[in-house]
Amino acid sequence: MCDNRFVVFDNKTKDETKKANQVQQLISLVNTVVEKNGGEPYTNEYFTEIKKSTSEQKEQLEEFQVLKQTEGYSEQLMLEMMRVEQLKQIVKMVL
Repeated sequence: MCDNRFVVFDNKTKDETKKANQVQQLISLVNTVVEKNGGEPYTNEYFTEIKKSTSEQKEQLEEFQVLKQTEGYSEQLMLEMMRVEQLKQIVKMVL
């Protein structure tokens, strides 16, 4: 996919040269990924995985809402449970 490439942004910088360089790095990375994927910004495999993950997250949110209503879980606990599930999904996608 993107071979673990990344661009770090300093979004608080006032230095216009630094901002321009950051944007150039991002554009370069996007162009590299598009070239690698045969002219597409992402592969169908990646899109399918993201779509599946989004669907799973929606189902989990619905399950958490039921737990909140039936078990009386606090909002804080619900947010923590959702964060843990999101981290699991990220790890799953990376590995």
